[in-house]
This record gives sequence, structure tokens and C-alpha cells, in this order.
Amino acid sequence: MSSVLTFHQPHNAKSKTTASPRKLPEILANVAALLAQVQSLNIQTTDDIRHAIFILELTNSCIRLLIEQTKLDETIITSLLTRSAMIDLRIAETRREAAHLMEKMI
Repeated sequence: MSSVLTFHQPHNAKSKTTASPRKLPEILANVAALLAQVQSLNIQTTDDIRHAIFILELTNSCIRLLIEQTKLDETIITSLLTRSAMIDLRIAETRREAAHLMEKMI
């Protein structure tokens, strides 16, 4: 048993929880903050690229989990899926930039 981390009993994975209307804007604000963090990066090294891709993939995972684990209005699901698609585009863009940077280094 870890003395640093406290692991809680997981909820029943089959049950769908309803996102609190108060928490959903917080979640969306966190998604927006993660995206803003990537936009503010001055990508110049492969570590910067890895960091950006990690943040984008983390953000996308959060969106997908939110959709899977909560009962949401179709409008919200559509909005989240649109954001997820945008993130996929940013991941592809970041990977293209990575290829461009690698060419400069060679």
C-alpha cells in the first residue's frame, strides 16, 4: 500500500453519472486552459513537441472520458466532439512541425 498516494475504491464502471451543471463549465474551462497552454508554447525543440503532443492527447482523453462517463445533452456532446476533432488537427499540425524541426536539425 502506498504511503504517498491514497487510492479510492472505483465507482461501478457500468453506471453512468450525470455531470453536475455546475461542474461542466469547470471541465470545459480546464480543457480550454490546456489548449491555451499549448498555444502559448514556443515550440523549438523535440521536448517542446513532446510536451505539446502530451497536453493535446491528455485534453482529448479528458473530452472522450467526459462523453463516455456522463449523460450529456446532444448539443454539448456535439460541441465536445468538435473540440476533440480540432485537437486531433492540432496534434497532426504539431507532428508536422516536429518533422519540420527535425529537418532543420539535420
